[in-house]
Amino acid sequence: MTLVTDRMVEAALSAYHRKLPRGSSAEANTARDRMHSALAAALSTEPGVAEGWRSMDGAPRDGSRFLAFEKGRYFDCWWEDKGYGEAYWMDEADSEPKPTHWLPLPAAPLPEDTHHGR
Repeated sequence: MTLVTDRMVEAALSAYHRKLPRGSSAEANTARDRMHSALAAALSTEPGVAEGWRSMDGAPRDGSRFLAFEKGRYFDCWWEDKGYGEAYWMDEADSEPKPTHWLPLPAAPLPEDTHHGR
């Protein structure tokens, strides 16, 4: 699902308010809240994106790894920045993929307690 940002809400409100007469700030806040809810509801109907998957717009670009999706495949992915203007997504196959969605990796398992009554 795509995250509804304040910028998206403000852009939609701008278009929305061009169609309405001017009102008080309380009315504007109510309209803002309603618009945010409406946009969130509209975006939640995005076809083909399972709950939890995120747009690549928000994927980490600090070199940390995450689960990525591209054309029916899932893979470990990270942002590779060469430092001289060349940067791209990478995977273990060095294929420079073009992922469409991502998920953060879960935390590593806790170490087993070896002193657990044995």
